[in-house]
Amino acid sequence: EHNFCRCSICIQDIAAIGLNSVKPMDSSNRLERIMTNSGIKKNRKVEEAAENIRKEIIKAIALVNAAPHH
Repeated sequence: EHNFCRCSICIQDIAAIGLNSVKPMDSSNRLERIMTNSGIKKNRKVEEAAENIRKEIIKAIALVNAAPHH
């Protein structure tokens, strides 16, 4: 578990920084379902996206923790 300030300002900063750092998905869920032939491929893509989000959130926590806006 990461120790960081959980006030609303820090949480919002972490979310904004973390999610702005994630590469955008190229398709919507509906389009992806239509275009994906295999559930395995889709699951792998979702797992990779979730892992990338986790990594960016951890980086954002460190960044906000080092210089909080309050």
